[in-house]
Amino acid sequence: MKSKIKISVGIPACNEEKDIEQVILAIIRQRGNFKLTEIIIVVDGCVDKTEEIVRGLNQKFRNIILISRKKRRGKNVAINEILALSKTNLVIIANADNLPSKNSISELLKKMKDDVGLVGPQAICQLSKKPNLTEKINQILWSWHHQIALKNPKIVSFMLVNKTAINKITYDFPVDEPLIEALVKKNGYRVVYAPKAKLFIKPPSLLSEHISRRRSIHFGYFKMAKANIDYSPPTMERAVLIKLFLFQIRRQPMTVTFAAATEIFSHFLGYYDHIRKKKNQAIWIQATSSKGLKKC
Repeated sequence: MKSKIKISVGIPACNEEKDIEQVILAIIRQRGNFKLTEIIIVVDGCVDKTEEIVRGLNQKFRNIILISRKKRRGKNVAINEILALSKTNLVIIANADNLPSKNSISELLKKMKDDVGLVGPQAICQLSKKPNLTEKINQILWSWHHQIALKNPKIVSFMLVNKTAINKITYDFPVDEPLIEALVKKNGYRVVYAPKAKLFIKPPSLLSEHISRRRSIHFGYFKMAKANIDYSPPTMERAVLIKLFLFQIRRQPMTVTFAAATEIFSHFLGYYDHIRKKKNQAIWIQATSSKGLKKC
């Protein structure tokens, strides 16, 4: 009988009282041929009940490790702390507001090989009963993300990291997954997509929050390029995007048109931030309308 693979899970969290307990319990309830050695939660400058909730769970589950930071320092700093403190070579970096399906860890582990440095799941939008235009835009963008990732892996949160491939990232970038992808590839390892590992996310319902989030991501891409980090986002390849746009616009003309328009607008806002030499967007403005996941 094969010995169980030891893994750690790390969760950066800032003001996640609506979702943190459900996410932690979903991770603890995962089943498969692995041992969940620890769940490291970095509470990063929270002013809500996130830390209180984690402390309560720590009384029931002794493998929960809480790191509390009074001052918010950003997700990439928290990721570095998780990678440094984790006792295992395989670490899942999770968001505190994304909910993994019950077999997600097992599905990620199936794709992990000696030459693989990073494995990511499929993101699926949780829409409200009567989704507005912003939610529908997000659903379209994530469906395009999935179609692209099937051919050219593009990683999202709840990513399985092989610390042999990478054990530290640059802290002052507003993006983490693309940065980790680029560094893993630079170090000679493969990035793999695991679509059977499902990750449920609640998209922002406010258009201003959606654009703010996309603006930060595009700014991150420009900043990576300026730093000579070799990374070309698969989701930014024009030929692929045009093909997906033309296919989808027949079915949802208004929503697809708005999705394309907001993405182009966000791209130019990110470029504007870049040419203004905006120093740091590593600490994001939180999208409060994306909190409150439905139970799966």
